[in-house]
Amino acid sequence: MHGYEMIKEIEERSGGAWRPSAGSIYPTLQLLEDEGQLEAAREARGRAQQAAPRDPASNLALARSLALSGEELERALALAADALELRRSPEAFSTLALVRSARAEFALALALADEGLALSSPGPVQAELRFRRAEALAGLGRGTAAKEALDEALHLAPSGPRSQRASARVARLLEKRPG
Repeated sequence: MHGYEMIKEIEERSGGAWRPSAGSIYPTLQLLEDEGQLEAAREARGRAQQAAPRDPASNLALARSLALSGEELERALALAADALELRRSPEAFSTLALVRSARAEFALALALADEGLALSSPGPVQAELRFRRAEALAGLGRGTAAKEALDEALHLAPSGPRSQRASARVARLLEKRPG
């Protein structure tokens, strides 16, 4: 069964209550394969990736999931770069900046966040880009600028787990590189 077929099957079995994203299916297949619990995972995953449409939104979701987990960062980079190539959107810039920060490539992450901000309108995506900017500045050891960018992001972002996780990432980077 292909990953796309798995998503459809889960959606059908749950009566439409849950439709998992590609960003949850493919990492789960990888985990099962790594633990030796799914012998054909690699083959099924390969078929699923070949059969899946080249969809920037799915690529971004998977890249974001991989970057946040800190796993398969090369793959996350390829997915995010591919999505950005297909559609130069603020969301794509935000995800690629997240991946670059996860790889400790903070100067590149900052440039991507700034480019995405130039394209964005006020709202959740702009808040995400400001979080990416704060992370990059903190990683570069520019503490004051990072704190200012974080304050801007928190002002724009709805409070919740996503904002808390982004704030925590910035705080960890500031602890490593105070400035």
